[in-house]
Amino acid sequence: MSDASMADALAGFISRHTGRDASVRSVQRIPGGFSYETWRVEGEWAIDGEFGPGRLILRKAPRGGVLEPYDVTREFRVLQALENTPVPAPRAFWCEPSGDLLGTPFYLMEFVEGDVPLPWSGEIAPAERDAIHRQFTGTLAALH
Repeated sequence: MSDASMADALAGFISRHTGRDASVRSVQRIPGGFSYETWRVEGEWAIDGEFGPGRLILRKAPRGGVLEPYDVTREFRVLQALENTPVPAPRAFWCEPSGDLLGTPFYLMEFVEGDVPLPWSGEIAPAERDAIHRQFTGTLAALH
């Protein structure tokens, strides 16, 4: 599927879920994930009745892969369950579990600024590594 076709399909999907016209200006694959495809989606849509420009993240099951079966619905529900908790997690908006629209199941969630440290991305400075460990430990404590 071309990026333009994906953008059109997503605009229709978001419009159906919000009841307002949506437009998707761009979709861009974000490299470096372990398994799921991750895409940045930019456009204009309504969230909580507020219409305006925004960015979303699309998490899409790949066609085949090492971690099958992929269950985007379960991941989507976990993110929804974390709303209004002290656990830092993006807000999950809409899920399409059938795969009919984009070829495989996906969901859309809030775009959150930040860095994703990947094991193969090079050396992480000791101070940054310590900060990551403290944040990770705090998040684990919040889960329990």
